[in-house]
Amino acid sequence: MNNENLKIEYISIEKLTPYPNNSKIHTPEQIKHIASSIKEFGFNDPRR
Repeated sequence: MNNENLKIEYISIEKLTPYPNNSKIHTPEQIKHIASSIKEFGFNDPRR
């Protein structure tokens, strides 16, 4: 992957749309757990 072509674009959350073919929907409790885990351990990109 060529990092020179990457850019970060910040957008408001209101502009995001759910992917209709997403196979999993998380409960609010699961979302809290996932967020807590990311805060504690960071977000790991499996491609790295």
